[in-house]
Amino acid sequence: MDTSETYIKMCLKAREVQALATQTQYDYWVHAPVGAGMIWLPRQDQLQEMLYPGQEARTIFAEFAFLVGDSRVEFLDLLPEYRQYTSMEQLWLAFVMKQKHNKIWNGQEWIREV
Repeated sequence: MDTSETYIKMCLKAREVQALATQTQYDYWVHAPVGAGMIWLPRQDQLQEMLYPGQEARTIFAEFAFLVGDSRVEFLDLLPEYRQYTSMEQLWLAFVMKQKHNKIWNGQEWIREV
């Protein structure tokens, strides 16, 4: 589970994802910077569920494999904005934000893709 400062910031700024949060004993919550309260850090499976509701793990894997192609290098060449991510949670959050909300992470904020 990614608990890095970067992932916390990405989650804090992903208001659309935070709106889906329901606190359960299985979710991971952290104290946000002053004044922001608690921030939900979605797990990879929760992020995948946002894009592929009700799908089995192998179906999600097949979709991901199709997206990234045969080679990680080819994938990064096609989608250079994904090079900045250092965990699968960061990568899947970026997928969710791009696919569902047409936003990309600029290192500080989620911005509408032009």
